Order: sequence, then structure tokens, then C-alpha cells
Amino acid sequence: MRKDSGFSFIELLTVIAILAILTAIAVPSYISWRSNSQVRRAALDIYSNLQMAKSEAVKRNTLCAVTFGPNNFMVYVDNGNLAFDAGEQIINTIPWSRYPGVNLDNTTFTNPANSIAFAPDGLPRDNANNLGSGNVNISYQGANQKTIQVFIAGAVRIN
Repeated sequence: MRKDSGFSFIELLTVIAILAILTAIAVPSYISWRSNSQVRRAALDIYSNLQMAKSEAVKRNTLCAVTFGPNNFMVYVDNGNLAFDAGEQIINTIPWSRYPGVNLDNTTFTNPANSIAFAPDGLPRDNANNLGSGNVNISYQGANQKTIQVFIAGAVRIN
């Protein structure tokens, strides 16, 4: 009498087929979750840095600006022109490389289009010292878009 041990070829193929089906179902969900996670993380960081600029402006009793560039966005104490100049104190710099696949689509701030400052009263200002507002639009490889809005009253919101 012969003792059989192990798996038959049919059993092995059945397990492989089940694993292939489960993988086919799980991988797209994982990719979608990852892209949503990346763009959400970037939106939360932009939101928190805008809030930091507002609180630092109030705390330091001076203008604090956030400028969005192609490689990073930066929070700094500003002299009023809403452009980072030599000698201005950097509070925080976040490189876009921290969020793989996330792109800065555009900003809709006025005077200049890529920056917003907060005054000591906590209200957003442009470089002509008028009340400012606008949006930062980001996406994950052209999809999964998020908009971070700055309102004239100083509120910041993620949509």
C-alpha cells in the first residue's frame, strides 16, 4: 500500500486560480486607496501650513506668507511683497517630492497668483494689502482632485 502525501496538481491549480481572482479584485482597490491617500495627505499638509501661517502672523504681529512653487511650498515671514526674499525667515518648507504622484495644478490667488499672506489680524492679504482669497488645486496624476480654499474672512477649507 502506497501513502500519498502533499497536494494534487488539480488542488494546486485551484488554489492558484483563487489567489489570482482575489488579487485581480484587490489590486485596483489598493491603487485607488493609495492615490486618494496621497492627495489627501498633501491637501491636509497644505491646509495645516496655511493655518500655521495665519497663527504665526497673529503670534509674531507681522505678515506671514505661503508661496507655492514648482518644487515646494514655503511658509515664511514676509516683508509685504509676497515673494520670498533673501533674509526673510523661513518657518516651514515642504517639497512636492514628499507626495509622489501629486501635482500642483494651479493656484488662484491674486497679486501674485502663487502666494497668499496673513496679516497680524489673521485675515489673508495680497501684495497690495487688500483682502485676499483663492484656491490651491492639487491632483494625483490628473485625477482625485482636491481644492484648498482660503476665504476673505481667513477661513481655510478642503474640498
